[in-house]
Amino acid sequence: MSIKINQMKLTNFQGIRNLELNFDGLNKSIRGDNGTGKTTIINAYYYLLTDKPSVTMADYSPKTKGVEGDLHNLEHTVECTFDVNGIVKVLKKTYKEKWTQKRGNKNKELTGNTISYEVDGLPVKEKDYNREIEELFGPREIIQMLISPTYFSDVLSWKDRRKYLTDICGDYTDEEIINVVAELEPLNEILLLNGSTTQKRSIDDQIKLLKTNMSSINKELKQIPSRIDEAERAIPETAGSKADYENQLFEARKEISSLNDRKLAAKSGNSAAVEKSNRIAEIKQKEREARIAHINSFDEVNRLIKESINNLINKKNLLNDTISSNDIRISRYKNDIDYMSKMRNELLNDYKTVSAMEFDENRRVCQTCGQSLPADQQEKIFATFNINKSKKLEELQKKGADVSKDKIASKELELNNLIHENEQLGIKVMDLASQIETEKSKITAVTPFEDTEEYRVIKKQLADLENTDNEIDKVIEEIDKEIHECNVKVATLNTHISRFQLAEEQQKRIDELEARQAQLAEDYDRYEYELSLCEKFIIEKVKRITKKINQRFKTVNFELFEKQITNDAIIESCNVMVPNEKSIVPYKMANNASRINAGIEIIDTLSEHFNIRMPIFVDNAESVTKITSTSNQLIRLVVDEDYKTLTMVEE
Repeated sequence: MSIKINQMKLTNFQGIRNLELNFDGLNKSIRGDNGTGKTTIINAYYYLLTDKPSVTMADYSPKTKGVEGDLHNLEHTVECTFDVNGIVKVLKKTYKEKWTQKRGNKNKELTGNTISYEVDGLPVKEKDYNREIEELFGPREIIQMLISPTYFSDVLSWKDRRKYLTDICGDYTDEEIINVVAELEPLNEILLLNGSTTQKRSIDDQIKLLKTNMSSINKELKQIPSRIDEAERAIPETAGSKADYENQLFEARKEISSLNDRKLAAKSGNSAAVEKSNRIAEIKQKEREARIAHINSFDEVNRLIKESINNLINKKNLLNDTISSNDIRISRYKNDIDYMSKMRNELLNDYKTVSAMEFDENRRVCQTCGQSLPADQQEKIFATFNINKSKKLEELQKKGADVSKDKIASKELELNNLIHENEQLGIKVMDLASQIETEKSKITAVTPFEDTEEYRVIKKQLADLENTDNEIDKVIEEIDKEIHECNVKVATLNTHISRFQLAEEQQKRIDELEARQAQLAEDYDRYEYELSLCEKFIIEKVKRITKKINQRFKTVNFELFEKQITNDAIIESCNVMVPNEKSIVPYKMANNASRINAGIEIIDTLSEHFNIRMPIFVDNAESVTKITSTSNQLIRLVVDEDYKTLTMVEE
């Protein structure tokens, strides 16, 4: 689709009161001295189609300003007539103030601004206007790329540039690259998803997976030596033979079993001894029950008191936790307020300093010969100064928004609220502490059971039984001594055997860790090899895509990957490279003429891809001695001190 601009009309637009330009769909040059409004024409064109000026700026307004600021009660209009494949299309946008008379006031007040839209002379709503724009020219970003020589290289992110280039020139599938480079053939199996014979991961996902796995392996490998050392230090010292200790343990347990049989036989052979033993058991059971009942009589009362105390303590702890948390926030708020106040003062001083900066007129004179510089150079130096000053003021305003009076006041309010809250919480804590002490005083000490009459009666009954003569008791006592000695021996033998078992377990742990260490090292080498294949794949793919893309352009080239100096890693990019005198340099390092021609060349390729050719306005075209040829309508804005007013010529 071929789009030409036939006519542009400006009314009260950024200082241009009335201007009519007739392009008639032809390539034209607009000549004029500095300050005559050439850039304003481009701003108007961009504003009509994208709502943005030609240069990225915040809070853009097409208003005309006077000495004391904005001129009021004016309508700021841009209107363009286009030829769209032979069909005339007229677009118009009008920016005007909104005045409102509030109740009780005689005079109207400025309450904002409004924008009205027209298509082919008919008023339309904003959404209908934008839909008309998109139907005619495409999405806004496409329009910006097709009308601005700088948008693709200066504004778009490298990822978006790369996306559009691959859309234009086509991409290569992973399989296409792998199948033409024999060294990369192992990737066919490496990329397969677990359990699948056909589905594969992307190279990017595989690289992420490999790096994640290698990072995990590194972390685990760093921990293994300390774990091995810990296991080695945990191996106990042993003496003798484990088998010998186990045989001795078997014999000791047989001896204990035999002694228990003798003890049972002694008890069952004497009825008096049995009766005595049963009676003692009954009395001891009676003592246990009496002791429990005695304690419980106190515990029930104290239990309720302790529950109350615990509840009060929990409430107090929660309040103290809140106070501690608030103290941290109070400290942070105080630091924030101090920092914001200091930063605000610094920014205000910086803003005053920058605002007071004036252009050094000596810069208009050559420092070598003392003669005045050419007018175009003077204007460029002056314009650069103003742009830089505006950027600095804008940056200071943005920073100042984060430390405004309102934000500082809001912080101070939050701080005072927290301080007040902590004061109230402190009062509550003191009250709870008082309640806790009161409850503690209610706890009743338990009287020892041994001090009771019931205990003395039970103990006398036991003593009477113990003092009765019975020969069997002496026999059982001797057997118990032998059983005790055997149990001591068993415990000692178990200790020796446990040392051997622990030593075996720790050695097994060491063997497992060393095997794991070897396996991890093997896995890491494999992952490292696979990662190197993936990086070689990226290099191969990028080389081929780069070649494919660069073939679509006459002089402009693109670098789609960079090698990091620190680790030789390959990272994706999309750097625009343009011819500059006798070399090819990055776009941002090229001179103005080279950047303009590169931008036109890029637009030409994009226009062919999207099948839309739109008018291109080129600012500062006087710096380009030979402009790149294009099928798009080309409007050159030229600084020419011989023309004191804007003058359009056919070139």
